[in-house]
Parts: sequence; C-alpha cells; structure tokens
Amino acid sequence: MPNPLRRRLAWLVVAPMLACAKPQAGGDYREISVLADDAVWATVESTLVRGLERTVLLLDEETVFWVHRVSLDRETTVRRRPHVLLLAASEERGPIADFVSAVLGKDIPTLATSSPFVRLKDPWAHGQAVYVVTAQTPSALDSVLGRACEVLYEDFLARYRERVRERLYVRGEDRARTEKLASRFGWILRVPRPWDVEEKPDERWVHFVKTDPDRHVSVYWEDWQDTTVSPEYCLRLRRALAWRHYDEDAIDESRTRYGWTRFQGRPALEITGAWVNEKYVAGGPFRTICFLVPEQRRLYLLDLVTFAPDRPKFYVMTQLGIIAETFAPVAGTGRRETSEHHSLSWRPHG
Repeated sequence: MPNPLRRRLAWLVVAPMLACAKPQAGGDYREISVLADDAVWATVESTLVRGLERTVLLLDEETVFWVHRVSLDRETTVRRRPHVLLLAASEERGPIADFVSAVLGKDIPTLATSSPFVRLKDPWAHGQAVYVVTAQTPSALDSVLGRACEVLYEDFLARYRERVRERLYVRGEDRARTEKLASRFGWILRVPRPWDVEEKPDERWVHFVKTDPDRHVSVYWEDWQDTTVSPEYCLRLRRALAWRHYDEDAIDESRTRYGWTRFQGRPALEITGAWVNEKYVAGGPFRTICFLVPEQRRLYLLDLVTFAPDRPKFYVMTQLGIIAETFAPVAGTGRRETSEHHSLSWRPHG
C-alpha cells in the first residue's frame, strides 16, 4: 500500500448525532455493511468481494469477512453496525451520496478531491468504525477501493481480534496461575478465567482446557543447546506429544502444512493442519508454534487444538491464537531451574 494512501487513513472523531449517550455497536464483527447507490455498487461489488471476503483453510475453507449491501431504509440498523462502508461518486448522485454529504458536512466533489478515504471513529455507536470512500466516478471509486482493500482488511481483522479478546477475557485473567507458572516453570501464559489447567512438570508439559466447544492450549519445553532446530524435529515432536497427551491423536498429513514465521519477535516454525483420532472417530484443526529461546537454552512448543463439530472454527482458533500470543519466557530462568525434570525418551539428532 503506497504511503500517501496509508497516511490518509487517519481517524476522525465525529460528534454524536443525538444528545443522548451513544449505544454500543452490535452485530457480527465479521460483517461489513455497505451503503452505495446502484451505479456505484454495480461497479465496486466484485472488487469488495475479492478484496475483503478472504478465506482461511482450517478443516474446510471459512470466509473471514463477508460484504453485505444495505439500503438507507435500514439506516437505524446501520448506525449500530460495527463496520460500515459509505461509498459515493460525485457523477452518480443518489440518496447514499446525499447521506454521505450530510454525515461529513461536505459535498461529494470536495470530498473526492480533498479526502477520498476517511475513517470515522464511533460516529453513532461505541466500538464502531465507518469508512467513507469517495471519487468522481464509480470506476475511479473502484480503483481507490482496489488500492485500499489491503488496509481495510487489516483494520477489520485487527478490530475483530480485539473484539474476540474482549470477550475472551471478560472475566479477567487468572493472575494467580500466571504468577505460579512464572515462578515454577520460567514462562507465563495469561489464561482467561475460568479455564482448567493440567500440569505434568516431570514431562515438561502444561495443558489449559475449556469446553463447549473443546479448546486446548498446551506448552511443552525442553533443554536445547543448539542454535537451530529442524522442521522434521518439530513435526516429530508434535506427533509424539499429541499421541501421548491427547489419547492417540494423530496428524492428517494430507491436510498439514508448515513454514517459518515470526513469533514474539523470534524465528518460529508454524504447523497448521488437521488432527484425527481413530479411537473416538473425531478430528479438528490444530496450530503448533515451535521456537527457541536461546537465553534460556530451551525449545518451546505451543499447541492449539479445538474440537468443535458443526461449528465455524475461525472464531475458536482466533481465541487460541490470542492466548498463545501472551506467552513470554521469564528472564533469568533456564536449564538450572529445570534440571530436575525429565525429557521425552528420544532426543534430537545432529
């Protein structure tokens, strides 16, 4: 995204339309409500769908966001939606263009020239973002959206994750558990209330679990003297731990992928795919993050698993990812604090 466009995406705080207190934005944070006149919509619909209705592959492909055009006769509803796009072209005047002019207090030609892309923060409801995009013609508007969709998608995703985080930690963090993890094992994970915890210190494995649907976050660690780790070792380690601790879970190799990424600023191998359990005829998505903490001389493996049959998986896996991102090693801990523990029976080669 060119820097000039990114610089234009500044938040504007709009005074409330009514004297009374603003309501809280409601509805699905994965829905993008669009107001556009007919000619504009006919031109930009495919660009919006292509740029914003992206999919993620879990067990199946799931759409992250979906674009929904709404009419002005549902204005009251739109004012409560968390994500709204207002689109207008100066050469195709209609009720939406007039509405946009009224909202911003400027005519469309002026907006298209001076402020073609504006974000309004909480204009009608708390927790709301309204994005106003204007241009001279529908085709010019389509071009602006084509360049802006990446930034829009990033904004929508960040706001969606923040909403998931708020709901996840609505009852707060189990601070006593966090402090115990730090003092006993040399790392922290900020677990929301109320999750169950299973500790197996002799096997250097701690398991956090919540039901309805089943969600699992586990942390495994072992001493590590080398400065690198191979993908093959991380894959073998994940297979062994899942089989041992999850009652013979296995990896569906045909639906599993891995690659190098960054986690908490460190190089990490990320494995994503499907787990299966033939004993219970069950399965679901998993995500594993394997990385080194040289200052502790440790290798860590964070494993995120869900079993949520007949439910979308993206929301649940987003929750687990948010928890995983709270992981942090505790400075000053390392091999000395864990020397009494025993690793798995096999060790890395080379």
